[in-house]
Amino acid sequence: MDSDRGKTDSDKSATRSRSVQIIGIIIVFTVFLLGVLTVLSRTALDMTARNWPLVDASMDIKYEITLFHLWFDKLLQGEPVEQQTWLHFKQAQWYANVMLGGGANPDHTYLPVSDPMLRTPINATLRQLDVLREKADRRLIDTKGQVSVRAYHESFHDTYQTVLDTIDGVEVALEQNILDQLRRYRTLSYTMDTAVILAALLSAYILLRYERRRVIDTRRLVAREQRIRLLLDSTGESIYGADKSGNCSFANPACARLLGYDNAEDLLGKNMHDLIHQRRHNDSRFPLEECPLYIVTPTEQATHDDNEVFYRKDGSSFPVEHSSYPVLRDKEVVGTVVTFSDITERKRVESELDKHRNHLEELIAERTRELHAAQDALVRKERLATLGQLTATVGHELRNPLGAIRPSLYVVERSIQKKIAWD
Repeated sequence: MDSDRGKTDSDKSATRSRSVQIIGIIIVFTVFLLGVLTVLSRTALDMTARNWPLVDASMDIKYEITLFHLWFDKLLQGEPVEQQTWLHFKQAQWYANVMLGGGANPDHTYLPVSDPMLRTPINATLRQLDVLREKADRRLIDTKGQVSVRAYHESFHDTYQTVLDTIDGVEVALEQNILDQLRRYRTLSYTMDTAVILAALLSAYILLRYERRRVIDTRRLVAREQRIRLLLDSTGESIYGADKSGNCSFANPACARLLGYDNAEDLLGKNMHDLIHQRRHNDSRFPLEECPLYIVTPTEQATHDDNEVFYRKDGSSFPVEHSSYPVLRDKEVVGTVVTFSDITERKRVESELDKHRNHLEELIAERTRELHAAQDALVRKERLATLGQLTATVGHELRNPLGAIRPSLYVVERSIQKKIAWD
């Protein structure tokens, strides 16, 4: 049963570990998706923020330089529009400059062009604008001086057309750059989508495997718990388990019956010390801290005692023999398992045996005293008989003194005869 309990705890720990792994996979997958969305959104925002304002700026240059040309024609005709004319020209220059160095107006924020292939025609546009300004000034001077030079007019118009053509080239290049970035963005998007799909499939596969494993582990745990429950229910010994606080976590039917309860569920969650072990056999209060069944440190070993009493539901008590074993997890006590049995009959038999033993000891002691007395009497009798015999012998010897000398004479006579024979 301890082996099955250990395997159950091990399987539960493995299940928790796999749950942590699955949660980690889900978190990683979520972070991956967020990263993909972030990359895609930043790419799109960068394309929008960098390129479209530049396209607008190139179109604004054409717009402003066209207005400059129209107002300049009116200025040549003598209308007082000089301020408006040069304002449009300066606006065209400003848009060309912000395309190179960046800037902002109420409509847009312009990021500088980073591609050297695009910066070159923009620089050329600025130079053409300077040339156009110079030729416009000359043509204006010629007009004020009533000098009509056809060559200046054609040169001014050619420079204006060159600016438009150059800025058209910049606009086309920007649009082509946007198309290239869109293609790269689509490629990146397709790649990310594929990665997300693969990651989703992998996660689904892992989740399915985990679910299948979880079902198998659950069935195995249920089977083992049923086996443990069957063993607990089948054993005649009373068994209950308590958590670190001493509250009942499980109990078998034998335990419930012995304590006077209808079923084991009535004990669950209750403090077993306060319920069945609150007083000693002499009816004195039994503190929980002194209870040998309450094991709180991993250094404490299993305990065994047969000199305690438990109390039933109705308040009656009975003597028990109990053993308590610590339940350890990672070298920490998480509860106890207690086995106990009613030893009332054994105590009664032991009491009867004690009575018979005491009676037998009394009989043996009395018989021993009788034997000692008889022995003393026999010794006294033997001593008296020996003394009478000795007295009779001494009296006889005193009455026949020659009887004691005759043997000695016989010995002396034999010695003399032997000496004569040797000589």
